[in-house]
Amino acid sequence: MRAITLATKRKFSVKTWLVWSVICFIFAFTSVPFVMNLQGDRIAQTLSEMPFSIPVLMTINAGINGIIAIILSGFGLLMASRIGLGLPFIEKAINKKPIWHKTGKYIAIGMVAGLFVSALVIEVDALIFAQPLTNILEPTGVDLRGLRPAFWQGFLAAFSAGVIEETLFRLFAMTLFLWIGHWLSKNEDNRPTLIVFVIANLLAALLFALTHIGNLSLFEVEPTTAIIIRILVLNSILALPMGWLYWRFGLETAVIGHTTTDIIVVGVGTLASNANTQNEALVIYVIAHLILLSIAGLLWFWKPNQTTTTHLTTEA
Repeated sequence: MRAITLATKRKFSVKTWLVWSVICFIFAFTSVPFVMNLQGDRIAQTLSEMPFSIPVLMTINAGINGIIAIILSGFGLLMASRIGLGLPFIEKAINKKPIWHKTGKYIAIGMVAGLFVSALVIEVDALIFAQPLTNILEPTGVDLRGLRPAFWQGFLAAFSAGVIEETLFRLFAMTLFLWIGHWLSKNEDNRPTLIVFVIANLLAALLFALTHIGNLSLFEVEPTTAIIIRILVLNSILALPMGWLYWRFGLETAVIGHTTTDIIVVGVGTLASNANTQNEALVIYVIAHLILLSIAGLLWFWKPNQTTTTHLTTEA
């Protein structure tokens, strides 16, 4: 599929920002059950004298995250409008320009990329990091499998991660690096050059990976060198392809890719971690991949109703 391009000198679209703000705010709250499962008891002990209940505190925290994402998405879209990036599906739909007739194909691209990334993350983790992690955790008595939230909680959290994290680390952070870099190296269309993209993608991926080190506190795990390397490697495996999706097809496709990856790793990962044997876990992962791959295949060949898309005949 060809890349989706946007003008490099277009006005900041307030309507696009408002639509994405609503999406960010809604999906910020789908992580609440997941976070409560991981942090609820600890927060209850730490904040036992707080006048608010744990669900209320978690909801407030999610709302704050949503507001932060809304604010940073505004800055991200402003910079993106100067370097040809952004939210092409939403922006073009608002401006009544042809793109939605190819929605299925771009969703499929995001899903397939997410499935590839999830398979790679699972395989790298199993082959390289599983045994060292077990050796580190066994003496501490920490059982990560017992701390995994239910599948439905991980499933909902995957959508929150896809929207919020891609907004923060691709739409804002990566766009910021690209916007700065394009002043140093740009092509005739005022777009950042490939080398600028590579550097920006690496920096955004590193930033994304580093922020996940703080999650160790949820499991009461000491941040040893081996564990930190695992976090950096696995999260970079996810972040770098999402940066490429954003660069080539827009943020919406990157969100779909990220969400698909987390559905497998976080949601299906709960079911696999509770399997009796490694072979059973493998079967669970394979079935989940095949189901989502089948959905992606159907979307690839899906065509919108001709009566509503007859004017959408130009290549996006």
